Amino acid sequence: MDESWIKEFQMWASTTPLTFFKNSCYDYVRWQNKATQFYIAARLLYFQDLISPSVFCAFQAVENLMKATILFYKGIPFAEGFGHALKKMEREINSQIIKRISKKGRLKKLAIPAYFVHENRFQALSRYPRVGKGIGVGGFVIEDLDQLMFDLLKVVPFQFNTLLLNEIRKASHSKYKEILEKDNKCLSELKAYLASGIQEKSADETIYKLHSG
Repeated sequence: MDESWIKEFQMWASTTPLTFFKNSCYDYVRWQNKATQFYIAARLLYFQDLISPSVFCAFQAVENLMKATILFYKGIPFAEGFGHALKKMEREINSQIIKRISKKGRLKKLAIPAYFVHENRFQALSRYPRVGKGIGVGGFVIEDLDQLMFDLLKVVPFQFNTLLLNEIRKASHSKYKEILEKDNKCLSELKAYLASGIQEKSADETIYKLHSG
């Protein structure tokens, strides 16, 4: 994890009311865990050639993690107001979160591939067949999904006791860890990122350390 980005993040956290910051941390973990479940499902289904449910889960994973990112900084009601509009959330994260908090450009802008939202195919057509229209999935969908999830994780340095963190850290191969690691080009960077975060003995201790700046 980039120490310069951590310092920028702590500057923001230290000016945020502690109660809001603490609630945001716990809400973020709950939403990230749900996103991780869909992420694991998307990868599992894709490698079993179950493409339609895979891309639906991929869409849901990205949507949930985008909302987790937004609610961390702006609260749950604000995040839930975006519905399924990934591009709208992308603009919000880039202009109102990344640009404002990472003022020195420590984080790159989020970029949702156009085919993820084209004609709502991943979110709707994957579930409701329509004559003359396919989903339009290339062989790079999981690679793009892995990159998106990693880019979103980097926007929130609070990674304490999450499902993803616990699975990645396991010494032995669990069924989830194997799914997460299969052909994952972001794996090395992801492991390094999760290993370098601020981790005290408890969530509250981690929160207070982040908030203290």
